[in-house]
Amino acid sequence: MSVRPGGSAQGSELLTDGGTGRCDGTYDIHSLHGEYRMSERTAPEEIGGDGNSTRRGGRRRRAAVLPVSGIVLLLAVPMGMGLEAQQTELGFERPRAENLQGSQPDFLFEQPAISLGLRLGLLQSRGESDIFDFFSEELTLDSENFDGFALQADLGAQITERLEGVLSVGHSRASQRSEFRDWEDESGLPIEQNTHLRTTPITLSLKGYLSPRGHSVGRFVWVPRSFAPYVGAGGGAIQYQLVQEGEFVDFEDLMIFEDRFSSAGWGGTFHVMAGGDIRLNPRLLLTGDARYRWASGDLGSDFLSFDPIDLSGLKATVGLTVRF
Repeated sequence: MSVRPGGSAQGSELLTDGGTGRCDGTYDIHSLHGEYRMSERTAPEEIGGDGNSTRRGGRRRRAAVLPVSGIVLLLAVPMGMGLEAQQTELGFERPRAENLQGSQPDFLFEQPAISLGLRLGLLQSRGESDIFDFFSEELTLDSENFDGFALQADLGAQITERLEGVLSVGHSRASQRSEFRDWEDESGLPIEQNTHLRTTPITLSLKGYLSPRGHSVGRFVWVPRSFAPYVGAGGGAIQYQLVQEGEFVDFEDLMIFEDRFSSAGWGGTFHVMAGGDIRLNPRLLLTGDARYRWASGDLGSDFLSFDPIDLSGLKATVGLTVRF
C-alpha cells in the first residue's frame, strides 16, 4: 500500500448492462491513508433515462467526501507547523519528557540556615620570633621552611540575611630537614636534625556578606545568587607543637649529641578574612577563603630562654560548602 499526497477521486466510468438495466461503477480513490479501489452496483431505479445517476448522496457522494478530508489534513499539517514555529519565536517551548526527567530545580523552598564546609590550602608562616632567628642563624632553616598544607572545616549558622556565625577548626603542619651551618663532625659530615611544627586553631567568626545570598520569590521559593562575596573577623585559641630531633652541638664543650626537644601549648589568636561562594547548585558551593591570623604561644622548658613563638601567618584555602 502506498501513500500519495493529495486526495482526488480519479476517473469514474459507468458501465451499463443493457440486458438488466443495471450499472457497474468503479472508482479509484487516492488519499493520505492509502490507495483504495471501490466497486459497487447501483439499483435500476437510481439510473436516469440518459444513463446518468439521478440520486443525490448515497455511495457516490461518499466517494467525494474522502478526497476532501485528505485535502483538509494536508492544509492542517503546515498550519500546525507554522503555529509551532511562532510559539518557538515567542519563547514558548513544548515540554519534553527527557527535559523534565533530567532537569533539576535551581531554587530551594526555604532559605538555608546551616552550612558545612571543608577546604584545603596553604599556610604561609610569618616566623618573626627569636626562635626562628636562632633557626635561621645556626641551622639551614628560614621562615618559609615552615610553610605547609592547611586544612579548614567550618560550621556556619545564619544570624540575619547577610550575617553568619562560623565555628572553624583548622590544622597545618610543616616539616623540614636541616643541618648546622658552621659546624660538622670529625669526619666532615653535616650535623643534621628534623624540625616539625603543627598548629590547630579553633575560632569563632562573624561573616558578613556584601550582597544578599539570594532572593525570595513569593512565600515558598528562595533562589540563591551565583556569587556571594564576604568579609569577616574572629578569634579564639590555637594549639601548637614544635619538635626538633637529631644531632646537636653543645656550645660549651663543642660535643655532638643526639636529642629530642619539644614544646606544646595553647595561645590566643585573632584573624580577619575575605572570600566568596560560587554556586554549583542550590545547595552546593565552591568556596574560596583567605585569612590572616595573629597568634603566639609560650615555649616549654626545652626552649626556656626564648620568647613566645610566633604562630602568625596567611592562610588561603579552597573547598566545598553544603547548605542545609
